Amino acid sequence: FIEDLVAELEVHHPSYMPDQYGQQGFLGTGFLKPYQVVIDYPRGRLSLFKPGSSRAGAECRGTAVPFAGQWNGEPVTEVETDLGRIVLWWDTGTPLSILTTRIALPTWPEVKEGPVTSRRLSVGGKDFGPWTFEVVNLTLPPGFEGFLGYNYFSKRLVCMDFRNKKLLVRKS
Repeated sequence: FIEDLVAELEVHHPSYMPDQYGQQGFLGTGFLKPYQVVIDYPRGRLSLFKPGSSRAGAECRGTAVPFAGQWNGEPVTEVETDLGRIVLWWDTGTPLSILTTRIALPTWPEVKEGPVTSRRLSVGGKDFGPWTFEVVNLTLPPGFEGFLGYNYFSKRLVCMDFRNKKLLVRKS
């Protein structure tokens, strides 16, 4: 039970209407970091556990995926795809899984923008592929190639363990 939680109405730019993909609002990592966060979109549940609680231990299990060190405790990981090893930000607020054209075009030159499917999506040594990404012409910071978005979370149970700087991923 969380007391004194203040929620504000989220206003989106007309070109970005996330509710068509299932989002109804956002909770940022600043709010979530003190907890082990179990995101179970297939069952419509978000659970926050104090680190070390027995319930967190029971829920936070699966393939361990360490956060990439250079991103200061944010849910950013290295994954293996048909493109090789790339760095993706895990973001439930991004409607689709996205790759930048900068990283995708050398492998898929016929895809200027739009969907492309990687035969593999290996995280933490386990292949969760194939996986479809949307190729988008956008500029991201160096060393960061895209996002695993809401569509990924909608098919997996993910525990974000900020204290131990890792994710735990499993099919729900």
